[in-house]
Amino acid sequence: MNALLLCCVLTVVVAVPQQYNYAPVPVPVPQQYNYAPVPAPVPAPQPSYRSPVITILRQEQQGPDASGTYSFLYESTDGISRQEQGIPQGPNGAVTSQGRWS
Repeated sequence: MNALLLCCVLTVVVAVPQQYNYAPVPVPVPQQYNYAPVPAPVPAPQPSYRSPVITILRQEQQGPDASGTYSFLYESTDGISRQEQGIPQGPNGAVTSQGRWS
């Protein structure tokens, strides 16, 4: 019984609120920053395409017809020329083409 009484007294002593003297914490004040004003947006310069105009001097095209045969050629003012012919050959009719370019 004495042990029970001793435990009760110790529990009451420990449960008594403690008196702590803490210094109050100051509330932080937000800092003000002075930023430079944002400059007005400036549109980007538009690209300038001043390449010479290239005209087609000659252009011919035939086909492809029902059998799959075709041919074409063209020549332009910048010196480019191309010519090609295609003919179906073989048992499955695969088109074989040949030509030239410069």
